[in-house]
Amino acid sequence: MRPDIPAPPAAVGVRLDPWSGAPMPEAAAGTGAFFRKVTGLHRWLSLSGPSATGGAANAAANLGFLFLVLSGIWLWLPPVMRWSQVKLRLLFRRGLPTAQARDFNWHHVFGAWALVPLFVLALSGVVISYPWASSLVYLAAGETPPQGRGPGGTPLPASCCLLRGRWPIWCGS
Repeated sequence: MRPDIPAPPAAVGVRLDPWSGAPMPEAAAGTGAFFRKVTGLHRWLSLSGPSATGGAANAAANLGFLFLVLSGIWLWLPPVMRWSQVKLRLLFRRGLPTAQARDFNWHHVFGAWALVPLFVLALSGVVISYPWASSLVYLAAGETPPQGRGPGGTPLPASCCLLRGRWPIWCGS
């Protein structure tokens, strides 16, 4: 930076009313502190700020959740793929003989319809949490992952490079 040009303020921004476009007053200090704590708890399992241990636990939980969603798909699939079998698991059924049968049906129906949003949430959590997953998204789209941009730009781990002979693009060679 040039010494004759003053540095910009750390945080410049104005909140605007979405309907009128008029400037809105700043939130109270207590509200800002509350949301900083909630953000820290959500990202790092910490109320005091970034934590490597909390971030790693959060990332592992994202990976575990993705595994649960994928294994749920496998368990949900009927043994024989016929429309009559799939329909039994996709739609609510009336007149089931017991409450247990009704609960079983509801579990399958809610699980089937929640599958897509849960898969998207879990997959995006893994991509945000792990640089190798972010790199795989770039490679799947046919682009080169960005380099030198912090944690998101790190190359794939050595374990992925064991596949160099079969998929050389994975390791950038």
